[in-house]
Amino acid sequence: MLIGCLSFKGSPGVTTGALSIARYWSADKAAFLVEADPFGGDLAAKLGASPGVGLWSLVADLRYPEKHESQLQAFSEVLPNGVNLVFGFAGRPKEQALDDNVHSRLCGLLKKESAETDVIVDLGRLSPVPCQPQHGLLQACDAVLAFFDASIEGVVGLGHGLAQLKGISTHATVLGVPAFRSGFGSEEISTALALEVLPQLPSDPKGVRALYRSCARASSGSKKLSRWSTHVVQVLTRQAQVDAAECAVVVSADADGKSEGKEDLEVSV
Repeated sequence: MLIGCLSFKGSPGVTTGALSIARYWSADKAAFLVEADPFGGDLAAKLGASPGVGLWSLVADLRYPEKHESQLQAFSEVLPNGVNLVFGFAGRPKEQALDDNVHSRLCGLLKKESAETDVIVDLGRLSPVPCQPQHGLLQACDAVLAFFDASIEGVVGLGHGLAQLKGISTHATVLGVPAFRSGFGSEEISTALALEVLPQLPSDPKGVRALYRSCARASSGSKKLSRWSTHVVQVLTRQAQVDAAECAVVVSADADGKSEGKEDLEVSV
């Protein structure tokens, strides 16, 4: 499953939420976290890390597909808490490496990898103008977590952003995630925008610090973030099962249609 995490107005907890979901993914089901925020890429600084590989080296490798088939694992680093992280550009000159062919190959690679191992992509704030690889990755996502402030400004921004998102991603399941500040209730927002809204990302400064510390060295995390992340993972897992079942029904219907067509052809002959 390919899961995108983004916001429409500001960046209310997108990176923290994505990192926490990856941190608390079920123990027997590893996942990749890809830092693909076109306006950010600051996890290395937050974690005090000096990564030798990351998204910059992956896209450089994708410029030469004739050499070998790129593997996401080769460009990720396993953090002490078990997160498989592909670090973002962090100020590196990405424009030189990112052309249309590389965009397409990157999206194709993440989509292919997500068929075997779940991939969570931190997309940051959605750009109002076409922006690659952000928009291309959104088109490939199976699910999108839209983080927003539950204030009046945040909810209005969410409504406008959802309209923009529908023009980019036509098939992904979109779930709203209210972040930190209290405001409108989830049911109010869900009814007004016809959107499934998940529990609020907890306002837990100590837990957030513990989360980032666990990335730098193995340690326990926050119970609040753990409960929230576990619930989100369960929702996403159920959605993946529903999508797989629907896909199986479509494939079965197509197969039955072809079989009936073949029988009709044999009868007519």
